Amino acid sequence: MSKEIHLNLEEETLFGWEPELSVEVAEAIVKGIEAEDDFPVVPVIKLGDGNYELSACWSPLGPLLDGGHARAVGHYVAGKPLKCIIVNESKKLPASYERVNIKDIILIDDPKEYLQKRRAYPKYRNIYD
Repeated sequence: MSKEIHLNLEEETLFGWEPELSVEVAEAIVKGIEAEDDFPVVPVIKLGDGNYELSACWSPLGPLLDGGHARAVGHYVAGKPLKCIIVNESKKLPASYERVNIKDIILIDDPKEYLQKRRAYPKYRNIYD
């Protein structure tokens, strides 16, 4: 059985592979955190010494790799621990993907990504309320 942990992203380092994220998506996650929504665990691989990496999995939005970047960034912005589960393996990432610290992900204006996620996940928070 995998171990559930809560990562404090101020003190621990979490790597992903997406260098940018929709600011609207991050806002929706932060709204959910503030409303005390219960988010699914994010699968991570422990690298050692307070370093972790998102574990790639297939996205319910299609044949894309997903690892929980939006949840991780939202929890980092909100200053709340991220609920994770430690796993031992991950899908192989394409060679073109580069490791990026969650703290270094750039928030960009991309309402299309937000609307796509909102359609796919009925409980996604409306940022326009």
